Amino acid sequence: MLHRFTTAFACACAVLLCAVPAPRAQAGPFDVTVSGTVISLTAANTTTGLRDLSINTRLGPRIVQVGATTLLLLNNHTTTATSITVGLKAEVVYNYATLLAKQVKIFNETKITGKVVSATPTSVTIRKSGANITLTTNTGSVLDLNGIPVSNPAVLVGQKGTFVYEPGSNLVLSSEASATLVKNATLTSVNTSTNQLTVGGTQPLTFTLDTSATILRNGVVVPLTSLVAGDRLRIAFTKDVTNPNSPVLRLLALEASPLTNPTPAKR
Repeated sequence: MLHRFTTAFACACAVLLCAVPAPRAQAGPFDVTVSGTVISLTAANTTTGLRDLSINTRLGPRIVQVGATTLLLLNNHTTTATSITVGLKAEVVYNYATLLAKQVKIFNETKITGKVVSATPTSVTIRKSGANITLTTNTGSVLDLNGIPVSNPAVLVGQKGTFVYEPGSNLVLSSEASATLVKNATLTSVNTSTNQLTVGGTQPLTFTLDTSATILRNGVVVPLTSLVAGDRLRIAFTKDVTNPNSPVLRLLALEASPLTNPTPAKR
């Protein structure tokens, strides 16, 4: 009898122990991302070197700390704390446990729409309302002509466009200019001696490459010789009427889509 009671009691205890949930492991530190506008940034603490950054988010003000290990970005390039000014948009990644910011990204940009009147490999000058403004470019500047990325700003001269740039440095962040566009043209032939190409159709067109033209295939800049007959092309061009009796279609930018089984273009 005693043996039966002891066995039953042990089983009951085992059931109770199994029913008690195991304690949850405490969640470790994790990163949080918030965005909003800058309210304030204090001076560095003389002891810790940390600054308090206050951001106005959609859920209300949020204060994080900015230190020597915090990566500071202004429009995707590194910067210093002097770029963090009141009213600018900001995106902050910080540690939930310590409130220390790992990255602070500040957005400061404006834009201008006008006609490109001159360009160098590192700058473009835009005329708007009779006044000129010169903007700088670098490898991070995105320059598009009819949606085709171009590597040399010189092809933008004479075209109208909108340029998004960084105040102060006048660095171009992105731009979109427009020329005449031919969509979905089929390449017929290439003449590497004259730097010309012809697209087919009932009324074939022959284009002469601008000396600064960009040719892309799969997002990579390639030479004219890489084009093959049957390639589907998007071509941004302008009509050069220096000689009215013989206008030239000057090719500024080209994006090629290859065939599955291409054959070399006629040369």
